Amino acid sequence: MNTPSGEARSSERAPRLHFENLDSLRTIAFLGIFVHHGFHTESAAIREGLAFKAIERIKAPAGFGVPLFFVLSGFLITYLILEEKRLSGRFGIRNFYVRRILRIWPLYYAVLLFGFVVFPAVRAVLSLSAHSESANPWMYALFLGNFDQIRHGLPYGVGLGVTWSLSVEEQFYVFWPLLLLLASGRRVVYGSVLAVLAAAVALKYLLHLPDTHTLVCMSYLGSGALLANAVQHRHRFLAWIEAVPSRLIALAYLLGLVLLYTYPYLAYEHTYPLFVLFFGLYFAFVIYDQALNPHSPFKLRRLPLLESLGKYTYGFYLLHTICNFIVFRLFATRVATDLVPELPQALVLRPACSLLLTLALGILSYHYFEKPFLSLKSRFSALDTSA
Repeated sequence: MNTPSGEARSSERAPRLHFENLDSLRTIAFLGIFVHHGFHTESAAIREGLAFKAIERIKAPAGFGVPLFFVLSGFLITYLILEEKRLSGRFGIRNFYVRRILRIWPLYYAVLLFGFVVFPAVRAVLSLSAHSESANPWMYALFLGNFDQIRHGLPYGVGLGVTWSLSVEEQFYVFWPLLLLLASGRRVVYGSVLAVLAAAVALKYLLHLPDTHTLVCMSYLGSGALLANAVQHRHRFLAWIEAVPSRLIALAYLLGLVLLYTYPYLAYEHTYPLFVLFFGLYFAFVIYDQALNPHSPFKLRRLPLLESLGKYTYGFYLLHTICNFIVFRLFATRVATDLVPELPQALVLRPACSLLLTLALGILSYHYFEKPFLSLKSRFSALDTSA
């Protein structure tokens, strides 16, 4: 169900179950992650060259694709829980978990199977270098892979590295609905979300937790949840944002982008947690402006390709490092290295081929593997939503 961004508010609000432009933001988040991982070379000379360093500098903010995904998730999940409680007077937590399982588990466990079983078996058949896996399969199977990576570093199996964020998401799904069930009333929910945000920033500062730690990621998930609560209860602060002239909104976008590029030079050990909080709130502002602000200077729906690719981004995200590896191995053959020098391979050909392969496999995965599971979600939903 599509609803216009500037719909009139009334005491009897129609349920908002779809937010325009969020699929486009998902695509942008994925493209940022892909750019972050997609340019790679084993040549020290090329890594030290001006061209590769320029690419590294240009793609510096791309690593914030995962935090943007977290803020989106925190917003949508919290909003849907609050909306279900508003419409029906209750929240079906069992059905919530079933929907999350149908959305997350099939492709996630397929990637684990590839990384832990198929990948080492293929390496053995091809007589490649010995496979030495430091990752604990049980930690990944139980969605604790982010903690395994904190302890042992990145896994050897291709495709496993990016699954840390799914572990964070699943941990969030376990306790967040319970918190919202216990919290009754707008102020209690606000207080709970603000307490989580404050705890995330404080623990990052006091314990120097890595960015992949669940408590640090709560800065982003909590920022999305804060926005969801404000939207659900029509907070007057949002009305103030809508009254801001579009040129000032555009300036806010620009300042945020400038900070994304410059924060590595400004963030020190004692200020970095504040930057984490700032970027969580900045992404929440972008989500609100794109989804609900009628006076936004630019809506991403003007770029329809971004919107149409958004529903495939889960598959894109989980499969892109596997595609990177496949393409890298193909270009590492003697024929390819003789035909194409390493520099254009690293800067153009390998990223382009990997992106195309990722898009193809992600779309195929959605239609022929994920969709049969997704079609079951409606049986366990009180709301008609694709979240």
